[in-house]
Formats: sequence, C-alpha cells, structure tokens
Amino acid sequence: MFFLLIFIYLFGLYIFLVKFFKNEENLKEYISDNFLIKRGKVVVIGGGSGISNILRGIKNEFDYVVSISTVTDDGGSTGKILKIYEDILPVGDLRNCLASLSSNEVLQKLLQYRFDRGELAGHALGNFILLALYKISNNNLSLMGEYINNIFKIKGVVLPSAKRRGILVAYLSNNQVVKGETNINEFISSNPDVCIDKIYLEDLTDEDVNEQAIDNILTADIIVVGPGSLYSSILPNFLLTPILNAYKNSKATKIYISNIMNQPNEIKQYKLSNYLEILKKYGLSFDYILFNNKPIKKDILDKYFNKEKFYKIIENDLDLDYLNKNKIVLIEGDFIDDESDLIRHDSFKVSKIIKNIYLSKIP
Repeated sequence: MFFLLIFIYLFGLYIFLVKFFKNEENLKEYISDNFLIKRGKVVVIGGGSGISNILRGIKNEFDYVVSISTVTDDGGSTGKILKIYEDILPVGDLRNCLASLSSNEVLQKLLQYRFDRGELAGHALGNFILLALYKISNNNLSLMGEYINNIFKIKGVVLPSAKRRGILVAYLSNNQVVKGETNINEFISSNPDVCIDKIYLEDLTDEDVNEQAIDNILTADIIVVGPGSLYSSILPNFLLTPILNAYKNSKATKIYISNIMNQPNEIKQYKLSNYLEILKKYGLSFDYILFNNKPIKKDILDKYFNKEKFYKIIENDLDLDYLNKNKIVLIEGDFIDDESDLIRHDSFKVSKIIKNIYLSKIP
C-alpha cells in the first residue's frame, strides 16, 4: 500500500510538472539544464553528408551541438537556387545538418523531401524553407539562426563558416586552375592522372568570417573534423584564417574521423597518412583519430568498384613512431553502419566513442 501511494504521488507530481512546463519536452530540457551532469559542447566542422550523418548520434550524447559548414557548395538543388539568388548562402549543407539535429521526425522528412516532377524535380523542400528564412531575416545570419531555433527546436546551432558564399578554386598538378566545387570534381574524375595541388577561396576574405563560428570553436569542449571530402567539405572552412586560428587556439579536444573510402573525384590516394599530411599542410592537427577497421561486405564494395575503378578502402599505415611524434591517439574499431546499403559510419557507434573521450577529460 505504501509503495502504491508513493507511485500515485510521483505520477501526480509528474502530471503537474508537465502541465506547468506546458509540455514534456520543456520539462526534460529544464531537468537536463539544471539537475543532470553536463555533457559538454561539441563542434562538428565539415560539410556534405559526412558530418550530417555523424550529427544524428552526437545530438544524443552532448548538451549542445554546433555544426559549421562550408559556403562553397555549388551543386545539385543548391547550385540551381544560387543561379537565381546570387546573394544567398549555399543552403544544402545547412539543411542536412538541421535535419540531423532535429528531434522531430516529421520535420526531418519535411526538410529532406525532394520533388520529382517538372521544374521542381531534384529540389529539396528544406532548401526553399531556408532560402525563405534567409530572405525574411534580410540576410542576417544571427536573426536567421533565431528563427531556425524557434521553429525546429534543436539543442544547438547550425552555422555557415562565412557570412556569404565563396568560390572554391583548385590549382592542379598539370598547372591548370579550375573554379567551382562541381567543376573541380568533374575535372578530376575525367582526368585520372591529374590531382589537386592546393585550393584557395575566391570572392571571400577573412572579413567575411562568421563570428558565431569563431566563438563556438573557442568555447567548445570537443571539436570533430570529418568525415567528408577533404578539399570540398572540410578544408574550405579552414582557408578562412580566423577559423584556423580559432581552431588552433581552442582548448577543445580535437578529433578527426577518417573516411572509410577514398574519393576518386578529389583524392585517389588511400593511405591514412596521405589524408593526415594534407590536413597538416593546411595547419590542422588532432588529439584523436577514429578509424574503422571492420571489413566491408563484398556486395556493397562491388557497387563502388563497379562504379569507379579508383575507389579504394582507406588503409591505416600509421606506425607508433608517427603517432608518438604527432601526439595522436588512434582509436580503431567497428564504426560501420550495418543497416545501410552504402558505406557509411554508424553515427551512434562513433558518438559513443566521442562521448567516452570527453568523459575521460573531465577532472
């Protein structure tokens, strides 16, 4: 009888609190913010499908999540919109990250819904929503961010690395210069003997950097870089000197998530050291590297090999001397998404490792 009375009392208290806080989500947020152990702030830097996938798991492990994406995307639905609205930011990466951070499944589907007929074919509805929010806020990123948080109720923020769009430019091994992310990828794909020597930005200067991105990098507990395309998704963010300096000066633990496969339309090399040396060339260093060592199913691999002969699984060639010299902790494990028909990281497996790294750093 005593336990029944306790149960009735606690249940009544719960109903009262839910009504007081208007809904269950507000109650959970209040309890999390005021009574639970803080789980830190993580900043994820990159672009494309790589970081948006990782965000799905990270949002469950940390109190506050920030995604920072490049502003040089010019392909797909985003590219078509940019031809009409030249004064806006690329919205594709922002949409993907926003959908991943949203806890509302209907909103996720709404943002990612793609039309399949007429002039709208190929366009994602979320791109139009973000375009409208950008214009309603008079191209004010801070105001746009407030609108996004009010609508989508994400526990974190989705940021571009700069306040306006830029053009990615590649200087190639054959001395040619190619402008535009899509053009670069297409040229490398159709010229297998050519590789990228270096990249830089056009129509974008350090004064265009998004100050919110700087502030969040400097105050992060964990900074995650990747996975994703080095030249088109990750490095363009760090070509802005204030972003790179903030990264170097941040006291956050820095983690690089290695790609599982190479990307022949950018880098045909397939040794982990190749990727780390490219990142190092642009000023990036890391405390931890996460590397998948689980074999990939043959039928899934064959899809990639049949599509492009230059596809390779990235191999770990780092020895103890390299790790010690660069003060890197290498964590190998099963990070594969077993449910996907594509070669993807399992965001929940990866996020648990990142959470453990964070907890190990708490005094």
